[in-house]
Amino acid sequence: MRVPVPCLAFLVLLCGCYGTGGGADGGWGADGGWGAEAASSPEAGTADTATRLADWEAQWAEAKREVTEARAEAVAAGTPVAPELDAEVTELLDRNLQSPDPEVRIDQLQDAVSDALRLAELVSIG
Repeated sequence: MRVPVPCLAFLVLLCGCYGTGGGADGGWGADGGWGAEAASSPEAGTADTATRLADWEAQWAEAKREVTEARAEAVAAGTPVAPELDAEVTELLDRNLQSPDPEVRIDQLQDAVSDALRLAELVSIG
């Protein structure tokens, strides 16, 4: 007996929709993702925040390096950097990004990275 290919494809897709994980919800968590129960624990939240903070700190270090290099290259090439732009770069590099709240610090770092990348582009353009 021959079964049409679309029927087989439908059955394969249908079988893939059912979770094989434990629990009444088939392994899906309250937020719709796998392992949401583990992610909702306080320890997982702290670890996730610490990881995010470390990632943003690394991105901030890289963004500072990029804006510093862009300014140094512009100066070396003799490209004039507007005083306002140079002041913004200096302010950015001197920005205080210390907060006792990790979420606030992450927000500060995100803003600083965004500003640094924008300024690096503006400085490199001239």
